[in-house]
Amino acid sequence: MRIPWALPLVCCFLHLARSFIVRDPEDGSICIIANVSATFQVQYELEDGSMGMATFDLPLNASTVGTECGGGGRDVDLMLSFSKWRHTLSVVMNHNSISFRGDAWHFMYNLGDPEIFPSARDKDIKVVLFESDIAAPLNTAFTCWAKQSATSKHASVMLWNLRIQPYVVDDEISNVATHCKGDFPLTTPSTSTTATPSPATPSPATPSPGPANPSPSPTGPPPAVPVGSYNISVGNHSCLLAQMALEVVLVYSTVRNETRRGVLHVNPNATRATGSCGDATASLSLSFSQGAVFLGFSANKSTDKFYLTSVNVTLLDAFPDAPWLELAGRNGSLAMFAAPLGRSYSCASQQTVVVTPALELLVSHLHLQPFHVTKGRYDMAVSCPQDSLLGFVLPLVVGAGLIVLVFISVLAYGIGRKKSRTTYDEI
Repeated sequence: MRIPWALPLVCCFLHLARSFIVRDPEDGSICIIANVSATFQVQYELEDGSMGMATFDLPLNASTVGTECGGGGRDVDLMLSFSKWRHTLSVVMNHNSISFRGDAWHFMYNLGDPEIFPSARDKDIKVVLFESDIAAPLNTAFTCWAKQSATSKHASVMLWNLRIQPYVVDDEISNVATHCKGDFPLTTPSTSTTATPSPATPSPATPSPGPANPSPSPTGPPPAVPVGSYNISVGNHSCLLAQMALEVVLVYSTVRNETRRGVLHVNPNATRATGSCGDATASLSLSFSQGAVFLGFSANKSTDKFYLTSVNVTLLDAFPDAPWLELAGRNGSLAMFAAPLGRSYSCASQQTVVVTPALELLVSHLHLQPFHVTKGRYDMAVSCPQDSLLGFVLPLVVGAGLIVLVFISVLAYGIGRKKSRTTYDEI
């Protein structure tokens, strides 16, 4: 919501978020789960010609009657109504194959309600529309704990404690969430982006299980991109550990039809980590002001290894001169960052994770353990082939260089001796 305030809201915001669960009338399955707190303020004309002000909240007994689940490819319409005068707060959401987003919020109020609008001259029904910043990958939630406000000429709305997921899977709201920009402190350094002209497309990924070479942690030169450490816990116990430097790279066409290569450096100090843990699957979602990166991991009991198997990336107005405000990409057929269960995976070298032909992740200084974490610490690490190759080739290069240097020294000495002997014979 980017519309500035015109009317001040006067309230203490001590209200609990209302939880709403909507079921599909056809099969009884849950189609929408939402938590939301809302405060409304309306300026209206009184019978004596003066102006009155009404301030009221979304009550705990609000109804979802009129909500559309959006089956068969239709849009979702979450409608929250209250009082017999049918005041409503609603939002329409649509989706494509990889993400969902909100089109607009609607606030409808009835000036004929004598309890909220006493002595109102008009008894009309009014409707206020304001922007929605809801956007997240499918099968995940959108969250905005921060207070966000919007206004028209005579009505203002403030929302907070918002968590919403349409198109619910398995009747449960996802533990993975994309956060709104307001959830990130203004004093926190922002995630940086750059864009340079480039006709090239991202290079393909190189997934490969690593050999069982113990390594305590990634080593190598300090990265230009800051390294973040992330810890997902269940109760007081860590269940997923990850450390990495992360970049998002996108090749896109600008509004002037110029091809650019945009690079977004994910700043861990401006990133919120959420996730989930299980015996067979685990996930890590990194949300920042310009989007989110979701990493899905699977444990393969037949090979006794874990892998990165899926990636979901959402970008929100992240690159200059881009013709879109929101972009999402997904790759659910990966088999990268492999290591035996009960071990961790380590790779200082940069690796490329292809999301789409034009979108990729660059991951370096990686240390990862999504399963079987004990005592909150990484277990013995498996190094990636790139690090192992570097450790093998570097001594060979140094040794070859020394041999060449010795050969040149001997050759120079021999030439010098020959010239000295020639001079002596002539005398």
